[in-house]
Amino acid sequence: MEFLKNEIKSSNIILLATPVYLRQESGLMKNFLGRIAQWTYTLELRGKIGSIITLSSSNEKIETSQYMQYIIQQLGAVDLG
Repeated sequence: MEFLKNEIKSSNIILLATPVYLRQESGLMKNFLGRIAQWTYTLELRGKIGSIITLSSSNEKIETSQYMQYIIQQLGAVDLG
């Protein structure tokens, strides 16, 4: 996990992508976000560009997309929308 965190910190653009299951991000994404949750206090991604991709067979991805955009902003990244 430390390798992944260092890769993210050294990147200029952060892209979070997840399938949507019952209006929620995947379990893998949920675990990942839980592992970097402390970054919302330290704004580790401040000044970086962030964006999200959600994929669903229905319109239930709207709520998940809004939540993921909120997370990107809370991490300090500039959300591309």
